[in-house]
Amino acid sequence: KKTYAIRALPTYIVLSPRGKERKRHVGFFPKTNFVKWLGDSSSLLIVTWPNFSDAQASAFQQKKRVLALILKSGASIEQINTIFEFENVQKLVNGYYVPTLLFQTDPAERKLVEELGAKDYALDEFSALAIVLEPDRKEIGRFNVTRSMQYYETQLLQRLEEFHSRERLAEPGAPPSRKP
Repeated sequence: KKTYAIRALPTYIVLSPRGKERKRHVGFFPKTNFVKWLGDSSSLLIVTWPNFSDAQASAFQQKKRVLALILKSGASIEQINTIFEFENVQKLVNGYYVPTLLFQTDPAERKLVEELGAKDYALDEFSALAIVLEPDRKEIGRFNVTRSMQYYETQLLQRLEEFHSRERLAEPGAPPSRKP
């Protein structure tokens, strides 16, 4: 119950072989609906994103930034996934970022979430925290992914564009970088 933040029964959770939550449903299912739900994961784009270390390595290779999307638990997956399904959002994410998905309640990811400064960040099932990082984990910035972005994809697109276009923050004492 504590590990997977279960607040109601029944709660159905699909886990990866490593124990990472892939999808969740809270409440009773008639048998045919349950079987249908269990077999349908094609629309869950964000669960196919690589783990953090693979995203970091790919970002380094591709000269992109890491987009770490942090959710409280798997209860948020379906709501947050709808925001990232928009074609323009997918195009922007795939063009500039290597995305990864992390959960505050996942025991295997707690240390990483804490290192990213998101351990105690207040999230609910309709929100997520997006942290944009260089491949070496230097933070470019962060923003909230909110419920309103489900209806106004331009809000998310603007935030993603803003963080893509930001220059890397200079090291303390280093002269500011200049664009040609």
